[in-house]
Amino acid sequence: MKSLDGTDFRIKEPRPFSTKWWSFKFNGPGLRYEIALEIESGHIVWAHGGFPCGRHPDLKIARRRFVKLLKPNEKTIADKGYRYDNHFYHCKNGRRNNKWIKKILARHENVNRRIKSFDCLSETFRHDLSLHHVFFHAVANIVQIGIENGEKLPDVSH
Repeated sequence: MKSLDGTDFRIKEPRPFSTKWWSFKFNGPGLRYEIALEIESGHIVWAHGGFPCGRHPDLKIARRRFVKLLKPNEKTIADKGYRYDNHFYHCKNGRRNNKWIKKILARHENVNRRIKSFDCLSETFRHDLSLHHVFFHAVANIVQIGIENGEKLPDVSH
């Protein structure tokens, strides 16, 4: 089983102005990526994106490729941005697994934070936007190597 989450990165305002770049997460222009983690190991198993935030909500990005790669009846844990799709589990009132799901989502945010701790992605990206995905994937690979080599992630056991 996997967890999936979208994360936004600041970019220099493209010209001419367009709302297609607008991220509600930081009230400015950005690119959105999705990251999937294997729940048991915490390893990054999927990183996809570089989409203008305003035109591509998390669920739209997931339906574009990620959902098509799932096995029949396979479900992924995700936040409420994915709530209108039956391929995802998220916290619901009365669900017994809410505490476990919240632990998994918190660990996922920890991985997102690690990726954003690199200056090339934590600061506003001021280079050619066609290069952003190169930086993103390089950093995601570095974070994954750290996880594989013992950098601890929060425990998500039941």
